[in-house]
Amino acid sequence: MIVARLPCNDRLCASTEDTLLGLLALALVVSGRAPSVEAAMASDLLGLVIKGFPVHVLLVEENIPHIAEVFVGMTYDSAARTAVLLASRSGGTDVEAGDRLLRRPVSAFTAGADDAGREVAAVLGFDGQAFLNLSAAVARLRQSFAQWDALLLEINPLVLEASGQVIYYVGPAPARPGEVIGPAGPTTAGRVDLYTPQLLALGLKGMIGKGKRSVEVRRAIAEHGAVYFAMVGGAAALVAEHIKQMDLIAYADLGTEAIYQLVVEDLRMVVANDVVGGDLFEAGRARYRQEPTT
Repeated sequence: MIVARLPCNDRLCASTEDTLLGLLALALVVSGRAPSVEAAMASDLLGLVIKGFPVHVLLVEENIPHIAEVFVGMTYDSAARTAVLLASRSGGTDVEAGDRLLRRPVSAFTAGADDAGREVAAVLGFDGQAFLNLSAAVARLRQSFAQWDALLLEINPLVLEASGQVIYYVGPAPARPGEVIGPAGPTTAGRVDLYTPQLLALGLKGMIGKGKRSVEVRRAIAEHGAVYFAMVGGAAALVAEHIKQMDLIAYADLGTEAIYQLVVEDLRMVVANDVVGGDLFEAGRARYRQEPTT
């Protein structure tokens, strides 16, 4: 994919994208402009020739809140006889010539596409959901590069959305035919207490599980403005009815322990630890605690 970024005008930006198959698409991101202005801008863009390719398709997309626009790509180095992964914290025209462009032979990665994506996201300094989004995009880029036997494939700009995420601690059972997911009751959250403070520091905003959390986790929840929701165990089949969509994100080989993105509806939970340090488990014990009498 060959990509060239046109200059932004106030809040109006445009970029062109062209696949190696000769199909060209142009993406126009607009925000806060009158339809007549957008139409005039579109007319100017259609018919342009960028790097020898004419712009003949226009895609209009509403501007979205985001934290970064980055560049990722792959090319083939004929001299070294290896594919090279390219990445940068900034997109734009001629980004490949920048001195801050990450260039890494694919052979330098010790494992598969998922590991390459995570390494690129880490080197570029992303964390939280942006880390997951970028690593997944790089993995898909590598797969497409190999599948299409391409010489050059780029995404520019790749927009990373800003959004806090919620983790549901669950190891779902296999789904029956026609079901989104199998029984999916909560597992004990304390099993991952060792890693939770670091995830909260990276931007995690919510957790769902069963059982109480450690003192360190409760402090981190309050410090980072997050919430821990508790659910009742033993209701796995009922919980599954409220999960409407499940998409694989990473670690497919781990089966039920893989990472999935879930879309839920009317999922019933109780706030166990809140942003001000409240703890439902401690409060419940205190309510019914009897002081010894002398």
